[in-house]
Amino acid sequence: MQVSIESSTGLERQLKIGVPADRIEQEVTARLQKATKTVSIKGFRKGKVPLKVVKQHYGKAFVKKLLVRSLILVFTRLFSRKICALLASPELTK
Repeated sequence: MQVSIESSTGLERQLKIGVPADRIEQEVTARLQKATKTVSIKGFRKGKVPLKVVKQHYGKAFVKKLLVRSLILVFTRLFSRKICALLASPELTK
């Protein structure tokens, strides 16, 4: 995970966080594989839903959840090391 801090006007800073796509994809696939054993989707018996179907229904939600966890981890590391301090609510952009 790559993190860079850029200065803007005044106290404002921009954090650019790069998360490798293959790492996220591996984690999503592992979590979806676990979910296939417990998820219940109409037309399939519980625990017998194919990975492809689970990915279609829940894939985007899992990706968002992992990205948010990654951001929280980065923020926690930065603030615990006192590299920068949070003065206002962060604004997230792509």
